[in-house]
Amino acid sequence: MTGRDRTPLNRLVGAFVNPVVESVDMDEVLGEIDLDELIDRVDLNRALDRVDIDRLLSRIDVDRLLARIDVDAFMNRVDVDAILKRTAIGNVVTDSASTMAASAIDLSRSAAVGVDALAGHVGDKVMRREVSSVSRDASQTGRPAGAGTRLAAYALDLVVVGFAFSVTVGVIFYLINLFVSKQIDQSSIGPGWWAALTLLFSFWYLWGAWAVVGRTVGQGLLGLRVVNSERGRLHAVPALIRVVVFPVSFIFGLGFVGLVFSRRRRALHDVAAHSLVVYDWGKRTARMPPGIQKWASGGQPTSA
Repeated sequence: MTGRDRTPLNRLVGAFVNPVVESVDMDEVLGEIDLDELIDRVDLNRALDRVDIDRLLSRIDVDRLLARIDVDAFMNRVDVDAILKRTAIGNVVTDSASTMAASAIDLSRSAAVGVDALAGHVGDKVMRREVSSVSRDASQTGRPAGAGTRLAAYALDLVVVGFAFSVTVGVIFYLINLFVSKQIDQSSIGPGWWAALTLLFSFWYLWGAWAVVGRTVGQGLLGLRVVNSERGRLHAVPALIRVVVFPVSFIFGLGFVGLVFSRRRRALHDVAAHSLVVYDWGKRTARMPPGIQKWASGGQPTSA
């Protein structure tokens, strides 16, 4: 159709179609359209299949786009302090470190409990009595502690006492030399006096620990607590008796025989003070290693 032929058609559209279109209220028409129904009828998968993603991406100038981004301005608008507060990153790090430390300590404690179980099993067999020191229950909380854990706690306390005594002596001599004109050398004190001072310091360390908190540093690290025979708090007088008799238990090691062969795993100083040493890991449950627990229970399932 030539330009001349189109003229009547254009006149016809201008005369009839345009007035009709202009008279239509588009807002009213759009108000009658149910957009939800219209969207439901759209086949998005088919529409996306017709989109050439490669061609679309090829038309994007990434360098030009990145060049228009002001990174400095963007970073200046980021409130790092607010983000750190909302994520509580400090608490996360602290909790993670605490959890790892607690797991490492519990692993060492569990190994010591396993040694106790094996030693107690041997003691029960030697005494020809029913093996009762090892429970079928996986929890060992509140049960009498055996030789392995207690001797390990004593070894730790020797280190703690030695270190604390050295620091205390050093501070005392420093203060004395600070206020007294005549300088006093530690070497001027004889071995006998040093032995007496060490025993006195150890006495106060053990008595104070058992009477106040019921455990020494070594016992605390290995999850032990000293209680009375009714499993209550050990008071000052029984704690004093325990400290006085404690060195006697070391004579030929005879005082510690009860840790293996008695049912309640009591040493000589426990008998004298009517005390008992039990497993106490605080809020966590005292357990022995799964392999030893399985062996102790005869391979039967154990309860948590």
